[in-house]
Amino acid sequence: MKRMVFLFICLISLVVTSACGSISQNTIQSEQVSADWPVYSFAQLAKEKSELIILATVKSVSEIREKNSNRVVQESVLEVEKQLGGNISSEQVILHQSVDKVQLGKSYLLFLQYRPQIDRYVVVDGNSQIDIDDIKAFIENNSTLNLTYEDVKGKYKLNELIDLLKTHD
Repeated sequence: MKRMVFLFICLISLVVTSACGSISQNTIQSEQVSADWPVYSFAQLAKEKSELIILATVKSVSEIREKNSNRVVQESVLEVEKQLGGNISSEQVILHQSVDKVQLGKSYLLFLQYRPQIDRYVVVDGNSQIDIDDIKAFIENNSTLNLTYEDVKGKYKLNELIDLLKTHD
């Protein structure tokens, strides 16, 4: 009889522990954001889709809640190292992202569009954010950037990238 009571208590403990475990797993899951990005050619990005093309370094990042939503997005302050297309009056740009976010301290080639409803820039498509390992060397034409667009593939120095953007302008 003692053995049956002991087994019964063990069984109930196991059920309660399992239930608590599944409840806590459900509460710690965060909302995962995904996006179906359009994918444009280099020519489309350079000629018609981008309002601003820059080489920039991420100076700060912050997570914020979007207005009228529970979704958390990232806003990043970018220091513009070199402007390759479009017009801006500031040396800094604020980038609004919910997926494929830039990282603090890293540098990028960015193809951007301005969104007046949020007063921020966003990347144009899934190929609009290209990592640059050493931005100073790239700006001085001492290193290359690997482009892998459907219509443009290869390694390009800055002066070659500028020429490429002009031919697609």
